[in-house]
Amino acid sequence: MIDQIIALIMASIFIGLVLELISKNPIIKSKLLLGQSLAVASSTK
Repeated sequence: MIDQIIALIMASIFIGLVLELISKNPIIKSKLLLGQSLAVASSTK
């Protein structure tokens, strides 16, 4: 149980750092948005 909580905290910190890097880099941001929209499009087929 404690291991899951630690894993969740680490994951949220990692996601936060990634989002911070993305927000500072518009090129990565646009590529990720493109990738995300492609993933959504492929999953809805």
